[in-house]
Amino acid sequence: AVATGLGAGMLRKLDVSASLRPLNDLAAWYPLLASTGVPTPRTRLVRAPDLISMCDGKTPVGFKDFLGKLEAAALTLGGPPVFLRTGHTSNKHEWAHTCFVPDLVELANHVGALVEFSAIADPIGFPTDHWAVREFLDLDARFTSFDGMPIAVERRFFIGAGRVVCHHPYWPEEAFETGIRIEEAGWKEMLRETNAVSEAEISMLLPMAETVARVFHGWSVDFARTKEGTWYAIDMALASESYHWRGCRRARRWDIA
Repeated sequence: AVATGLGAGMLRKLDVSASLRPLNDLAAWYPLLASTGVPTPRTRLVRAPDLISMCDGKTPVGFKDFLGKLEAAALTLGGPPVFLRTGHTSNKHEWAHTCFVPDLVELANHVGALVEFSAIADPIGFPTDHWAVREFLDLDARFTSFDGMPIAVERRFFIGAGRVVCHHPYWPEEAFETGIRIEEAGWKEMLRETNAVSEAEISMLLPMAETVARVFHGWSVDFARTKEGTWYAIDMALASESYHWRGCRRARRWDIA
């Protein structure tokens, strides 16, 4: 019997996930993505001290200096508002308390919320040594969910060996059917409009995704559109760690769930 109560299969998955985490860290992939010339949100990377003691209500050694660096980074981006995340997560599903920072006075609270989420994200937790302060993009969104998060026009492309393997809208309807509060009436129709893919859109995004595919193999890259109509590459992850649209026959290429 496994002492932790986790089955052997789960432990193997955790071992694989842990081994891949250095690659999924934004601090690892973002500089390379930015070097492709594909539009990305302006991003400032900040190294953090050990923050785990925040989970016990304590102030970590070096926290004041770290917070000052985050504030300085936000100001260089013209913020607030800014988008805050660790190298591994933004916990955007708790939008107002984590990644969306409208006022730097509350910055420490947002950091604390992200540290706490990272500690319980899975049995081994997410690292919090790398942080990113990002330009806040005014995205083309028709409704909000998840504590006020704009549900925007986003697309996910799976890429490998210099080409696009497949692509899908980012938001499936089932993501909102688990008791999530949505203020706007008629959100399902708004979601259908959000997920409607046009030929003009694909003709713009395909070359961008192919450019990224020249330097990344076996990854997903997410694009979001601003209200002004500009597309940005906003996130990446290994394809094997990325949610795949249900029913796509390409999902098994990298054993994507």
